[in-house]
Amino acid sequence: KEENIPFMARVMAVADSFDAMTSTRPYSKALNLEESKQEVNNNTATQFDPYVVGSFMKAYAKGLIKEILEQKR
Repeated sequence: KEENIPFMARVMAVADSFDAMTSTRPYSKALNLEESKQEVNNNTATQFDPYVVGSFMKAYAKGLIKEILEQKR
């Protein structure tokens, strides 16, 4: 689908998936941040937009994702 999917929907797909992976749910235990990051990276171009994942990885490397998660929890 690529460009047929709105850009913000592609951003939300990465954000929502990462949040789900790092959150404990009744049916699954949370993954740690590194495992979740690797899962997002492993699904680049099949499930997630490469451009969005690239930006996500830059934010992760700068510690911004961890900072956001700490504020949330």
